[in-house]
Amino acid sequence: MTGALRAGLELREENGAALLLDPDRRARHEVPRATVERVRAALAGAPVDERILAWLEARHLVASERARRVEEWGRSLAEPRAERPLAIVPGTRFTCHGCGLCCESYVAGPISASEREAILARASELAPSVAAPREAWFLPSPHVGPDGREAFFLGRDESGKCVFLGADKLCSVHKHLGIAAKPFVCRRFPLQVTERDDATVVSVRSECATLDRSREDGQPLPEQLGWVQAIVAGEWRPVVVPRLVRVVGDIFVPQALALEIEQRALRLMRAAPSVEEAHIAIRDLTVATMRTLEPSPGVAALERTREFAASAPLDLLAEAIGHARPERALASLARLLSAISQAIDAPRSPTSLPRGVRGEAQDDLGRDVVRTLAASLASRSGSAAPASEAALEAARAARVDAGAGERPVVDFVRECFVQAIGSSQPLASPAGLVAGFAQLALQHALARQAARLSALRRGASVASREDWRDAFLVTTRLLGLFSLAGCAPVLVSFYEDLFLGDDLLS
Repeated sequence: MTGALRAGLELREENGAALLLDPDRRARHEVPRATVERVRAALAGAPVDERILAWLEARHLVASERARRVEEWGRSLAEPRAERPLAIVPGTRFTCHGCGLCCESYVAGPISASEREAILARASELAPSVAAPREAWFLPSPHVGPDGREAFFLGRDESGKCVFLGADKLCSVHKHLGIAAKPFVCRRFPLQVTERDDATVVSVRSECATLDRSREDGQPLPEQLGWVQAIVAGEWRPVVVPRLVRVVGDIFVPQALALEIEQRALRLMRAAPSVEEAHIAIRDLTVATMRTLEPSPGVAALERTREFAASAPLDLLAEAIGHARPERALASLARLLSAISQAIDAPRSPTSLPRGVRGEAQDDLGRDVVRTLAASLASRSGSAAPASEAALEAARAARVDAGAGERPVVDFVRECFVQAIGSSQPLASPAGLVAGFAQLALQHALARQAARLSALRRGASVASREDWRDAFLVTTRLLGLFSLAGCAPVLVSFYEDLFLGDDLLS
């Protein structure tokens, strides 16, 4: 059945997880803790038991006839290119409106040692316009730069702002030293670079506060090709879609097939009457497709899956999913909220930085999103006192119109998900394609609650586009706090049982 282990595999510890790196397939596989030592022994040449062998073979980490044929089939769909063309998510527009939010809300980094040295070499030109002392301009980070040396974060003042942000909302480095002197991470934002076998894809991140305004008056990104090409050339930490994409569990498919599924999902997100219906249609597509496969599928099974994913009508997809089980979706959501809540309250690591005033406000709203959603779920099950503070605020938020009937809101929310899908974020998820799409639906549920709370606190009865913008800022941070891979089974369960018409999405 199998031959030797693939050459070039490396077992590495990162952030408390054991990862098996496969550079040929651009893949990073998290190794279950219980099997780490057996995998390590296998890499050293020790005999491999059948269970570990099956785990390795499903990921094409050992030579097998099945893996060879599947990879040949994947190449027949789209041969990997040595020189990938540049692609921009269609319709993307962006113009910086100088709001300064990116400089006030994020800890910018990693900054390479050479970038730090270049700025410090011209410190005398900057010092008159920067209030912070020079020793506070940069702070250590746990990262290593592209040159292999220590990397840094940009310093923050007590309010959480970058030390180089002036009172005029302009960057002092840019203003006094020129744009070329700005750290790469600052010049790149809000662009996202994703490397796939068929193209290098550029998109705009939904965390940018002016993404909504750019949809109306922003310059088309293809007209800014010089900037885009410079960012792609300088990117040293792109999002990478592996050549063998995890669907769910131990089911992996060639990237070319995963991209075909993604393209149909993107069409559904663009064309569905509402964003909520788009999430459900994409759920039907991805989960129904998942159910056509078993671990270690062969070429014949992949061919059938490809035909099904490309041509099955929506009603057939829905039928393949079966009846929704809302009580299970709610139970899974409660478990996810618990995991996020624990992550919010976890002690900060020694290398983490203070969030500052604006960042703490985002964290507070994030806590309230989780707290009120949890209270709402508890009240449905009858396990919470209806008069609790969280339940009362949840009830008040429920009376706020989420803005689903407001075209600017709908268009902005849809565009955020178009950018995420168009840049293959679900395919790059270590938890798998299905969990990656499930995370988008979860973010929609969380953002909807955040938008309602934002509107409630400013005394409005309808959530605005600005409320949703803030909601995406908050929920992106929320979802970055906990391990998506660790919660993948619960996340997929939430997704499988989700249904349209419940407060979770509609």
